[in-house]
Amino acid sequence: MMAKFDQDEFSKKALLATKKLNLIEANPNDNQWGGHCSLQDDFTKATGLNKQGKLLMEVRNTLSN
Repeated sequence: MMAKFDQDEFSKKALLATKKLNLIEANPNDNQWGGHCSLQDDFTKATGLNKQGKLLMEVRNTLSN
């Protein structure tokens, strides 16, 4: 995933623009990679592992340093 954002300036800027926001993959059908929630849900109550969101935040932190 790092390679994608390192090579694509548009995607890199979009990810860095999220600053310190918590990123959650809003997918009600995915409990592993997503937050197991939809866009209409309260994200603070997401029950999934949110691996995708966590990975994106790690990439963002690496790119911002």
